[in-house]
Amino acid sequence: MATQPSAPDSSRYIPADVWNNRAIDAFEAGDTATAEAHWQRALERDPQHLETIFNQSLHQWRTGQISDERMLFRLEEVAANRGHDWLARYVLGQALLERGEVERARAELSAALALNPGSSEIRQTLDLANAEPTADDLVLHDYGADIHIFGPSTLHDDALPVESMEAEAYAELLSSYAAHLDTIYELAWSSDGGLLASSSRDGSVRVWDMRSGECLRVLLAPDLMPPTKWSIRKRDVYVEHRVIERPGNYPIGISFARTGGEERLLASLSSGHVALWSLVGDHAPDVIEVHDNAVIAAHIVADGQSAITACADGTVRGWSLPAWAQTWEDSVSNPHIRGTAISRDGRSFATCDLEAEIKIWDTVSGEVRQRIQEKRPLWNIDFDPDGDHLITGNNQLWEISSGRLIHTFQAIAATGQMSYFRSAGSHVGGVIHTYTSSGIATLDAHNPRTLRRYPWSYGHGEGHLLTAVQLDPFESRLAAASDEGRLRVWQLRSIDYRAELRRSQERSNAEIAAAANNVESILGKIRQALERNDDAVALNLLNSLRAAEEMARAPETLHWTHRLERRGRRTNLRGAWQSAIFEFEGEGLGGGRIASLSSDGKQLVSFDQGSFGIWNLDPVELIHTVDSPGEGLTPVGLSSDHQLAVWQDWSSSGNWPILVTSTRTGNAVARMDGGSSYAEFARFSHDNRFLATVNDSAPVLMTQEEPAENNYELSVWEVATGRLLRRLRGSDGVTLALAMTDWFSDAFIATETGSLDHWDIPTGSIESILNEHTDRIHSIDVNADLSQLVTASEDDTVRFWHADTSASYRQLNGYSEVGVGFVRIVNDGQAVLHEEWTDCLVLRDAVTGERLRQFKLSRAPSWRFEGSLSANSRWLALGFYGGQIRVWYLDWNIEIPEPADWDEGARPFLNAFLRRQQPYAGELPADREPSDEEIRLALTKTGRPVWSDDDFAALQVELQDAGYGWLRPQGVQAELERMADTFAANAAAGQ
Repeated sequence: MATQPSAPDSSRYIPADVWNNRAIDAFEAGDTATAEAHWQRALERDPQHLETIFNQSLHQWRTGQISDERMLFRLEEVAANRGHDWLARYVLGQALLERGEVERARAELSAALALNPGSSEIRQTLDLANAEPTADDLVLHDYGADIHIFGPSTLHDDALPVESMEAEAYAELLSSYAAHLDTIYELAWSSDGGLLASSSRDGSVRVWDMRSGECLRVLLAPDLMPPTKWSIRKRDVYVEHRVIERPGNYPIGISFARTGGEERLLASLSSGHVALWSLVGDHAPDVIEVHDNAVIAAHIVADGQSAITACADGTVRGWSLPAWAQTWEDSVSNPHIRGTAISRDGRSFATCDLEAEIKIWDTVSGEVRQRIQEKRPLWNIDFDPDGDHLITGNNQLWEISSGRLIHTFQAIAATGQMSYFRSAGSHVGGVIHTYTSSGIATLDAHNPRTLRRYPWSYGHGEGHLLTAVQLDPFESRLAAASDEGRLRVWQLRSIDYRAELRRSQERSNAEIAAAANNVESILGKIRQALERNDDAVALNLLNSLRAAEEMARAPETLHWTHRLERRGRRTNLRGAWQSAIFEFEGEGLGGGRIASLSSDGKQLVSFDQGSFGIWNLDPVELIHTVDSPGEGLTPVGLSSDHQLAVWQDWSSSGNWPILVTSTRTGNAVARMDGGSSYAEFARFSHDNRFLATVNDSAPVLMTQEEPAENNYELSVWEVATGRLLRRLRGSDGVTLALAMTDWFSDAFIATETGSLDHWDIPTGSIESILNEHTDRIHSIDVNADLSQLVTASEDDTVRFWHADTSASYRQLNGYSEVGVGFVRIVNDGQAVLHEEWTDCLVLRDAVTGERLRQFKLSRAPSWRFEGSLSANSRWLALGFYGGQIRVWYLDWNIEIPEPADWDEGARPFLNAFLRRQQPYAGELPADREPSDEEIRLALTKTGRPVWSDDDFAALQVELQDAGYGWLRPQGVQAELERMADTFAANAAAGQ
C-alpha cells in the first residue's frame, strides 16, 4: 500500500518577517512571553533580522533585561553590515533619540533621509530630534576642565573662580583633578538654587555660584584630628607611589539652612562634630560635638528650631536650637547606617543600612513612625516631594504609612547606587533620577523606560565612579560628582518621544508555504549532490540559499556552509556579525580574561580569576566549568589543546609561583617556584612538555627609593618536574605580546618601546632585535612554519617580517589615530585580519595592503585585551576588561577546486607538522640538575619525523581548516615522506 509522502514542516521555514509580526500581535495583546518567544524564532531564522532586533532590543531595554549600551551595540552592528540601508540607519536613530543621544540621533536620521528622501516618517522623526536640546544645551556648567590642583596645604579661602586656578601657583604637582582634590561625598543646593555646595575627603566644603560659575568659598573642616598618611598609586607602564598628608577631619554630609534670618551651611564631620558656617563674612564656624564617632548626616529642620544627626555607630539624635541641647536619641538595630534622607517639610527622617533595614523617625519627638525590611543591603534612600513615599537605592517605591511595597523599577539604568524622586504632577511623581557608578539616567516611573541618560566621563583608561547626585529645588538642574573630585551640572529638559515597535512586510500563507517548499527542495538537492561527491553543484545550490535574506544566516545554511568549506577554500569575506556576548562578574586583572576558540570554532574557552569554562557556540551554552584552585590566583595562559591552564599565585609575598592545573578536573599538575615577578604571558610546547613564561621583572609596586627595572625575563620550565631550565633577561620595556612556534624553538616578545625580540629557545640566545616600529606592539601572529611573522602596533602600522632578519619586508598603514590592535594571518598568508581601534574589523590584502572588507565591531565596553581566531577563520573572539567576551562570525565565500595530489601552498603546514613530529635530541636527567648542553639538546628537535595514523588524521583536519581539504590524502602522504627524508638528511648533515 502506497503512503502519501509527508509535507515538509513549513514552520521551520517561516520567514523572520512573519515571526516578528506575530510577536508584535502578541505584544499588543499584552502577552510579552509569547512575543519574546516569537522574536527568538525570528532570530533563529535570521540572526541579523533588522526589525526583530530593533523590537526585541527596545522591549528588553525598556523592561530592564539589557543595558542601553547592549541595545545600541546590536543596532549599530546591523546598520554597519547593511551598508546603505535607510531602514537600518532610521531605527538606529530612533533608538538613539529615545535614549537621549540627540546629536547622534540627528546624524543617523539625516543619513536615513538622504538614502530615502521621500519618507515623511523619517522627516517627522528628524524634526522631533531637531526640536530637542543639544548636548551643549544640556551641560550648564562643567567644572571638570582638568584643573591642576595640589596638596591639602594649598586650600585657601580666596574667592577664585575654578577656571583661574593654574598649576604655576603651587609648589608640588600630585595629579590632575577638578573642583576637589579627592572624593566628593555630598552635594547640596541652596533654597533659591543660586548656590551649590560640595563636600570632599580633601577636608573642604566648596560653595559655587551657579550664576557665574565661580567658587565663592573654600570652607576648611576644623583641625580637630591629626592628619593621616595616604598614598597615590598609579600603574600604566611605569609605577608611581607617593605618600602625602591628608586632613584628619573632613566633611561628610552637608545641607543649607536658614537660621537667625541668614543662609548658613551645616556640615557633618568625621570627628563626631558638626560645623555651622555663616555665608556672610569670614567668621569661623560654630563647632559642636554631637557624637563620639563620624557623623554621617546633619540636618536643620525647616522651622530652624531643631536639628537631627546620624552617626556611623548607628545612633540618631534630635537637638533643639540654637543651644544644641539634645532632646532625644535612638539607635538602629545595626550600626552600619549608609544612607539618610529628610523630607521637604522636615517632619520625617529616614536611614538605611547594610542589613537592609529602613527606619523612619519623627524629627521633633523622636518617635519611630515605620520600619521597613528590604532584601538587600541599602546605601541610599530618598523621600518623594510629598513625604509620603520612599524610594530606595535598589529602586523600590514604598508607602510610608503602611510599609507596603508599591513598585519595583526594572529599568536597567535604575539598578544603581542611589535614586532621586522628582514630582511630575501626581502624588508620587512620575520621573525617577537614578545613578550607577558610570552614569545618570532619567526614568519614566509609570512605564519604566530610560528617558535620558547622562554618561559619566572616563579618564586615561580608568573609570571614575559617581558618588553623589542632587536635584535643585526647582527640579530643573541635576548636579553630579565623582570620586576624582569632578563636578558637573546638567540642565534638565522634558522628553516626550517614544519609538514604536516596527512591523515587517506582511506575507501571505501561500508565500510562506512556497518559500518553505523551495528551501526544503534546495536542502534535499544539496544532500544528494554531496552524496555523489558533486561539490560544485552543492555549492551553487548553497549560494542560492545564501542569496535569500531570510536564509543567509539560518542554521541550515550555516551547517552546509561549514560542510562544504572543509572540501574547498575561502576566497573573500562576505560579511561579519556578532553572534554571542558572554557577561562575567569581575574586571579581569593582570593577564586578564582569556578567550580562546577551539580550532573548529565550535567551542569557546573562558579563563579568569574565578573559573575555567568551556562553552558551546551553537547553541550558546556552558558545558563544563572548573573553579579556580585557590585564592590569589590570576590566569596567565592555556595550552593549545585546552587541557592545561597556567595561573600566577599572588598569595606569597616576594615569591610568585606558577601553578599548572588540569582544565578538566582543576587538580594541580605542576608548580613552578622562583618566579621573580608577575608572569604576563605563558605558552606551552605542542606536547605540553615545556612551558615558557614572560615576566616583567619590576616589582608590582615601587616607592621612590626603589628605582624602576623594566627589563623583562623569559623563563623556560619543565612541566612534569616544575624545574626552571632557563631564565633569560630581555630588553628594556614592559612586555605587551608573545608569539611562539608550537615546537618551542622560537619566541617573539614585543615591548612597550616598540621593539620585537626574537629568541632562540634551545640555545637561550637572542637571534635578533627588530626595531622598526615606533610605538607599542599590541599583537603578534606567525604562520604555520614561521615563514611569515606579522605585528600590529600603536604607531598605526601592520608589519611583516622575515624571522631570520632584522628588518620588515612589508608595511601596511592603518587609518586610526590610536593604532592597530588584534591581528591574524588568514587565507594561507594572502591576507591579514586586524582590528583598528576605531572599532573596525578590517581584511587587508597582505601584498598590496588593499582594504578588501571593513566591518564595524560596535563600541566596546572597555579596553580589549585578548583575542582568538579559530583555525578555520570562521569565528573571532575578543575579551574585554569589565568581564565580557564577544564572538563574531566571519562569513566567507567558498570555491571548490578540482581534487589534486599536491599544492605548494600547503607546504608550510607540512613543515610545521614535521617539526612537531621530530624527536628531541636529548633527555633531561631525572636525578640531578641538567647542564646547559643537556638543556639545549632536550629543547632541540632533530632527526627524521615519526607520525602515527592519528597524527596524520589530525593533519588532514588542519589542512581542511586552512583551505586545502581538496588535496587527496595519498598525495599529502607521499609529499610528507619526501619531506621527512629531507629532514633526516639535514639532521645527519648537522643543519
